[in-house]
Amino acid sequence: MEISPKAPPTLLVHAMDDPSNDPRHAMAYTMALDKVGVPVDLRIFAEGCHAFGLRPASAP
Repeated sequence: MEISPKAPPTLLVHAMDDPSNDPRHAMAYTMALDKVGVPVDLRIFAEGCHAFGLRPASAP
């Protein structure tokens, strides 16, 4: 996949225990954006599963 330097500044938030998406994909995308000069910030949390912050959960 080719990453465009015209991509918007990007914030990626990911959980290590996400069963749907491997956190290495977010890391690879972050590095690809950085390589073409797109401002990018990646935040990785130990827990949160998938879509944390977007769905009801027992923990804050």
